[in-house]
Amino acid sequence: MTSNILVVGLGYIGLPLALRLAEIGHTVYGEDTDTDRQRQIADRVSPWSLEPKINEKLQETLMRLWSGDLYDTIIFCTPVDTEDCQQLLNVMSGYDLEDKLVIVESTLPLNGTDKVKAALPESSNFAYAP
Repeated sequence: MTSNILVVGLGYIGLPLALRLAEIGHTVYGEDTDTDRQRQIADRVSPWSLEPKINEKLQETLMRLWSGDLYDTIIFCTPVDTEDCQQLLNVMSGYDLEDKLVIVESTLPLNGTDKVKAALPESSNFAYAP
């Protein structure tokens, strides 16, 4: 089974994850607030050299920058820098999360998963992957 997946945050965690998901057959959309990073990825050039073979994977893998509400799964790979998860909640509020699988791939503070889950629509499914 394949999914349409939106990965929010194409940094050190999000970009390799997005590339691997696309490599195994999912349709993957990526979004990042860093416009330089967006441009580099669109040009299929790695924004950094720490990940082995990432340029090769970018050349091989079709990954689109987000355009529309085409996803059924959304993965947030964004940093959480506050005790109350407000930064993450603010980012999440900009997306349609109804009837979606919502995955948070980030380190959350104690009780952070409860706060995130409480902010989601009832129709969403939630997974946390620290």
